[in-house]
Formats: sequence, C-alpha cells, structure tokens
Amino acid sequence: MIDTVVDTADVPFMAGPAASAGISSNEGTCSDIVFRASENTAMDARSGGKYVAQETDISSVYLFGADYSFGRAVVNNYEEVLSNNGVEILDKRFVPQGYSEWEGLLDNAEEAGADGVVGGFTVATLPAMFTSYLQGDYSYSVFGGLATRITNAVVGQTLQQALGEPLTQEKIDNSGLGPFTTRYHWNQYDNEINSTFVEDYTNAYGTVPDLFSSGTFTAASAIVQAVNSAGSTSGSDVAEALRGMTVTDTPKGEDGYTFQEYNNQARSAMTVANLAPTSDEWSDNWQAAIQPGEPLATIGKDETTIPADAPGMNCSL
Repeated sequence: MIDTVVDTADVPFMAGPAASAGISSNEGTCSDIVFRASENTAMDARSGGKYVAQETDISSVYLFGADYSFGRAVVNNYEEVLSNNGVEILDKRFVPQGYSEWEGLLDNAEEAGADGVVGGFTVATLPAMFTSYLQGDYSYSVFGGLATRITNAVVGQTLQQALGEPLTQEKIDNSGLGPFTTRYHWNQYDNEINSTFVEDYTNAYGTVPDLFSSGTFTAASAIVQAVNSAGSTSGSDVAEALRGMTVTDTPKGEDGYTFQEYNNQARSAMTVANLAPTSDEWSDNWQAAIQPGEPLATIGKDETTIPADAPGMNCSL
C-alpha cells in the first residue's frame, strides 16, 4: 500500500494492525503521511522483554521466530531489549510458518542452557511448538506476546489435551508458559471508555474485543478527532492534525495514545499478564479455554516504543 498507492496518491494512510515494527521505523516505509495507531512487535518486546529481564530469574534466552517480517521483527526486537537489560541471547532460529518438527529445536535450547524461550509465531505454528514443549521435559519457560482469541482457542485446546481437563490455574502455572505481553485485551484496562467499548463491541459481535481492537478503534477515533480539529476533510489538513496528536477517546483510557512526531507511530501503554482459565463471566463471549489473567504490570506509553535516537529507528520526518 505504501509503495504502490500512498506515495503516488499523496493521501494520508492509517496502517492497520500489521505488527512489524519496520512499518514505522524503516526508511522505505516511514513517511510524513503514514500513521499507525496499532501496537507493534517492538512494543511487545520493550514491555514484556523488559519485564522478563527485570522481574524474573531468566538470564539466558533462546529466540525462535517465523521466517517472515513478523517473526523476524519479534526476534530482533526481543534480542535488542533483552541484551540491553543484561539477558544473554544464546541463539536465534527462524523456521517456516507451520513448522512442526519442534522436538529437536527445543532440545537445542535445553542443551544450550536456556532459562527462557521466545516464540515469535501465530496460530499457524504455536500449537505444534506448545504441544512439543508441554510433552517434553524442559527446564525453561516460554514467553512472548498474547495473541488473538482465535489463537488462544487453539492454544487452549492444546493445553487441555496436554494437561487434561478441567484446565485449572495450578496446571497453567506449572506449565512453564508465560508471562505474556498484551497489546490490548478487554480485561486489562479499567476505565469508562473501555467499559462502554467492551459492552458495545460484545453486543454487536458476540465476542469481547481482543488484540487488535483497541488500536483499530483508536485509529478511527484519531481520524474523527483530526477532522474535527482541522475543520476539514482535506488529506493534508487531516495529516497535519494527526502529527503529534494525543487521542482523547481510546479503550486504554482518555488520552491513551499519542502519535510520535518523529515517525507517526502511536505510543500507548502495554500490560504483562499470565494465562488463566477462562472465567464463567466471559466464557460465552470468549470461546477459548484460556484468557489473560490480571495484569502483573502496566508499562507506561513513554517506555514502550522505539526512541527517536535508537539504532533501530531509521525514520526521520
């Protein structure tokens, strides 16, 4: 879109939830008319990775990721953040989406002496990885980002098959999975806007909002705010209003997102949580056996994004 439409049409583009940090940090895609409200892989690492380094006993990590932009962004950002916080990176490996021969790779991490493993994958790969991990006898934990309801449903089924039903909190706590970063899930933010959003979203779609919902809501909210602020629907006027904007109405609370002036990526708070069995309160509207538990920590928006002077920031508007 950026290469073929945005640059040619010269119309502001609000990128959706595509999570690669490079969209708003690489020189080739960064632009003064490209904006993104949705959270990205760098934000996962800069919140969850820092929490793991500073609040757990993990001192050495083996990194795995899918061999495309998302997986590489996950691995590269965790490598930077963990290394900068004193955690040893033992190795990193990239595998195709849908890779299933996990026993040997997980054994490699064990033999290398890993305390923790990061898996930069989606639903195409995570179930096979988690099944092999849960069936093996590994001393390390697996952490990373908490995904969508669809992925959680499959992972929940995997846990039920491996650990047995009912899936209790004790079984999950002893599984070695977690902690996980959440970009957004319905039960991680307690404010009036989020309460209304969760209720309206659930009534409309029959499911609670999850991973991508807050960023995409905020993208729309920001455009409305920009049009009202500019008093215009002209692309150049809307873009000018968006630059540096703090978005008032967001599921993460009032003024929960702010577009950075150096790359037009919105920064927002992130939370870290362990997995929990899905409670009766949410079971009808969250068709998965597991859900994010109560937040272990909330990392403020000023700490979650790539700083303007960081080595990985190759964008200067």
